[in-house]
Amino acid sequence: MARLSANLFNYLDEYHLSFQTLLDNGLKSRECRYKEDAIQMIGKLDLESRSEVRVLSIGSGNGDVDFHFINALVDKYTAIHYTVVEPANGPIDKFKRLIESNKDKWNGVNFTFHVQEVEEYLEEGGTSDKYDVIHACHSLYRFRDAENTLRYLYNILSMEGMLLIRVIKDESHSRYQTLLDNGLKSRECRYREDAIKMIGKLDLESRNEVRVLSILLDPAMVGNRMLDFLTVVLNFRNSRPPDEVEDCLRYFRDECCYVKANEIMFDYAEEDIIIWRKQHAQ
Repeated sequence: MARLSANLFNYLDEYHLSFQTLLDNGLKSRECRYKEDAIQMIGKLDLESRSEVRVLSIGSGNGDVDFHFINALVDKYTAIHYTVVEPANGPIDKFKRLIESNKDKWNGVNFTFHVQEVEEYLEEGGTSDKYDVIHACHSLYRFRDAENTLRYLYNILSMEGMLLIRVIKDESHSRYQTLLDNGLKSRECRYREDAIKMIGKLDLESRNEVRVLSILLDPAMVGNRMLDFLTVVLNFRNSRPPDEVEDCLRYFRDECCYVKANEIMFDYAEEDIIIWRKQHAQ
């Protein structure tokens, strides 16, 4: 009988801690790329006629990605309403501290927080609002009903608004998930292929952009939390058979990593799926 393993997505605090470990020990190119991407995306918005630009951020975590979007927004618009939907309390507390440390620059931004899953937010009246920008960065994996949730999000997008879905593109580093029990296969949408299929099914036009982020994999730093994030298994090192753990470590070390300036690097590919809601020509 296969040994049971816990899906990291079901443990929000552990998930955020594991992801932060990955950020602290790698992803060297992430911050620069995210800043550039946010500036380019917000630069394409044509919302000058709005008295207030409304933004919905789904699965924001501690606000490290939002930081770049907010900076780009305040450089272009004077009044912004920024709604955050995040189910974990810990990251929201960090987000609020980030707001406090940037209060002078962000004084034109009105923030509201909802500690819940996006489906709960929508069921409790979130669909009554319209948003000019909606972004879900690596949160699509947690959607209970990804297809209907994407439909709802598109429906609450204002004309000329932008919906951004950021997902993992390359499944190579998740090879070991296929060896685990069916408990890890319950999420309806995990990777970009699923998102692309759903967007096509919903008949939405999208534009895709790919970035490759380099992760520094210092063997001394590849502890339990980093392994948990890369395999999406809680306590992977101790919950999986020893030979599988060794096989996983060997795979990361020998098959999908490379050496650059005496550092072990791993390329982590992301894809941005960008959907614009345009007024149909008469």
